Amino acid sequence: MKTRPISLHSLVMSGVMLLFTSALSACFPIRAASVLREYPTAAPDSGKNPAQSAPLSTIAPGGSDLPAPLQTIAPALALPNASGTTIACAANTLRLPLHGADGNLAAASRIEEAGEYLYLLANGDLYRVPRLTADSGAPVLEPLINRGEEIEGRPVQELADLAVSPVDGSVYALDKAGHVYRFDSASGEKSLAYRADSDEEEIISPQLVAITLDDQGRLLMLDTAHGMIWTPQALTERALVNDSSGMTESADLALADGQIFVMRQDGSIRLTQGQYGWVGWQGRLTRRLGLALHSSDHLGSDILYTVDAVNREIIGMLPGDPETIVLHHLFAFPDMGLLRDAVFAGGRLYAVADNELFVYPAEAGDGGGGGCAALSAEEYARPTLYGLDAIAILQNMTLPIADTDLPPWPRVYPGAGRLYRLGVHFGLDLYEYTAPAGFGIGWPVLAAGDGIVTQASIRYEPMSEEEFDQITEEARALGQTPPETRMRLMGKQVGIEPENGTLTFYAHLNEIAPGIVPGATVRAGQLVGTVGVTGTAGEANPGAAGPHLHFEVWLGDRYLGQGITLRETMWWFEQGFNR
Repeated sequence: MKTRPISLHSLVMSGVMLLFTSALSACFPIRAASVLREYPTAAPDSGKNPAQSAPLSTIAPGGSDLPAPLQTIAPALALPNASGTTIACAANTLRLPLHGADGNLAAASRIEEAGEYLYLLANGDLYRVPRLTADSGAPVLEPLINRGEEIEGRPVQELADLAVSPVDGSVYALDKAGHVYRFDSASGEKSLAYRADSDEEEIISPQLVAITLDDQGRLLMLDTAHGMIWTPQALTERALVNDSSGMTESADLALADGQIFVMRQDGSIRLTQGQYGWVGWQGRLTRRLGLALHSSDHLGSDILYTVDAVNREIIGMLPGDPETIVLHHLFAFPDMGLLRDAVFAGGRLYAVADNELFVYPAEAGDGGGGGCAALSAEEYARPTLYGLDAIAILQNMTLPIADTDLPPWPRVYPGAGRLYRLGVHFGLDLYEYTAPAGFGIGWPVLAAGDGIVTQASIRYEPMSEEEFDQITEEARALGQTPPETRMRLMGKQVGIEPENGTLTFYAHLNEIAPGIVPGATVRAGQLVGTVGVTGTAGEANPGAAGPHLHFEVWLGDRYLGQGITLRETMWWFEQGFNR
């Protein structure tokens, strides 16, 4: 869980842990103590291979049938090995494939725990897994909140983050559209904890990327567009908790020892100061792609820890001491996907990577990772996305605006919210801020790769101000953007499909180049059209929105970014286009 109640015991244990960690630092080269009190350990049964496990099954909501027989396994997290690091590998860890409600392999992005359950976000849906079934190697997946489901008049579009209340165990899920849904774990009721609404007075609408709860159960929402933290004051109103412009490029937040910590896109961590301001708390250390920030009291006192996707690494620190590492855990699976999230519960570590759930240790055994050797980031196979080699696909493309750079702002990437129409953004917006001098209406748009034109707006009716207002108002009333409205808001557009089954999409064009018609063959770098404002408020009301290119990449039937966090989406674009 991201938040834990603070107690006198926790405060006392903090002092004990500092003294204990100092003693351990003389023995461990990286000054790390993975566990600060002993758990029972036993040598694993060498006749078993916990890595060979049954695939995950799915039950309907409300179902309670569990596989038999089930065996409870005693908590087994143990002291680290001589290097100060615990290591999970095939010899001591369960590796369980995940399947979504539709049966397809899902991108699991978030994991939390509450009581006897694990809660997962996979492919943008919320699931619950009894921990006992995961520990047994035959987990049961129960869908709780699914895309398309309507809750209090707002359709669920794509869930991006989740948090569990330390007060009553309720589960909160953040929709990429900006809403926050609440699941009452006791009654099973679903409701809206916060309903996003369009505010025409705001020049830049909030971009919520993460949530957590404080010790009193107050919901905290991280707004990366403004560098602010909000809490709902009413269903559609929010109150300011912290305003820190230095956190406009943030990825996640957590509460530890009553303090709010925020992890930035570069993996560094900042500590909020009152209602206004922040201080630098810790640099990025070895983190290459920090995707999650948590706190946990499984060792007797609050520990703040980060999850690094590329290094497959978990690093934990005391909230009052950013210099001393008290938790260091590695996953040593050469073919493992990006490590997206991890949580401690019941003496075990549960983690999600790509479409798999990892349970460490598999049974009461060598918590220090006996027989496991650590891997460097270069020893892992190239990660896949949706089962595809996304990096190879993207590296065969170029950005459609020549000599431009990737923007640093999460809100212009796929998976960002679009509050004015209560929808989700599917593409990357390229503006003049990272483009060559002179970028504007009429600037060349080039094909990102070879392919066949699948669609082109040969005949196009300009968007009037009345039409723009009408269709966006209808979208807000529906609580989502219907497909036909979204396509109309794309303006003049071109779709190109390479032979590898991907699709690139170019929108808001001012003009479409001669010869770009359905069925035509194009080559990388060929002129597709020119930058414009068609389909935007800038066409309906000149000057209301600047010219830019909306560029989408689809991998199979998913847009690049679907089912994963904004920070990870930015990373995939960086791997493909930052050359």
